[in-house]
Formats: sequence, structure tokens, C-alpha cells
Amino acid sequence: MNFVGSTPTVRERATQLDLADVVTVIDFMKYEECVDLWHRSDVLLLFAQGQPLQTPTKLYDYIAVGKPILVFAEDGATADLASRLPGATVVGPEDGERLEAKLTEMYAQFERGAPTINEWTTDGVHRELTKMELTRELAHLLN
Repeated sequence: MNFVGSTPTVRERATQLDLADVVTVIDFMKYEECVDLWHRSDVLLLFAQGQPLQTPTKLYDYIAVGKPILVFAEDGATADLASRLPGATVVGPEDGERLEAKLTEMYAQFERGAPTINEWTTDGVHRELTKMELTRELAHLLN
């Protein structure tokens, strides 16, 4: 499991849970290198707790990559968008059983071959998120 960014608590927690041998923390990486890492990943993690009214830009990046996404978020903007994505799973703070079931499922998929999302399955969401479509929606709201 790779974590990118200055996250000293991740290192500490991985050590406490005896997971240091499977958790890697990379303090800094150029954006282009991150994108390359996302393409080589099997599942992408998005932590968006405590942000009910905003959607992290990273989710849009992840949509473009087309990999399964495991989203940690409460009800709100991020969860709403992610729940419309094929291959995305939203897990709330009290969803321990759902998380365990999904991780078990994802690991089984990994053993059979890396899970991927077909481009056509996200095409509708991609279309909705283009500048042209978002501008059209804004104009409609303003009229």
C-alpha cells in the first residue's frame, strides 16, 4: 500500500499495526509521477472525511485514471459523485463491516488479476464533468 504526501502518522500507525512491511510512505512526488503511480495501482484510496460540501480534486483525477476507487467519506458531495461511479465504493466512518467485505472482495479480484474499470462505464460521468457540460448546467441554473 502506497501513501503519497507528508503523513508521519501513517508510518507510525503502520508500525503499531505491524504493517510496516506492506505500507510505503512517499513524502513528495511530482504530479506526473503520481499519475504514473495511479495507473500502476490496483485500487486508489481517497480520504475525504469531514468535507461534506466539497469534492477533492483528486477524485476527478482518479476518475480519469479509470481504476477502482475506495472512498472514505460521510454523506455529501464526494459520496454523491463517487456513488455514481462504477468501480467506486464509498465507506462511511461507521461502515467497518462494509469495508471488510469490500477489501475481501477486492483482494479476491486482485488474486484473479488486477481489477479495472472499462472506459465505457465511466463515459457518462466523464461527459457530465466536461467544461462545456458544466457551463451549460450553470447557465441553466442562472436562467
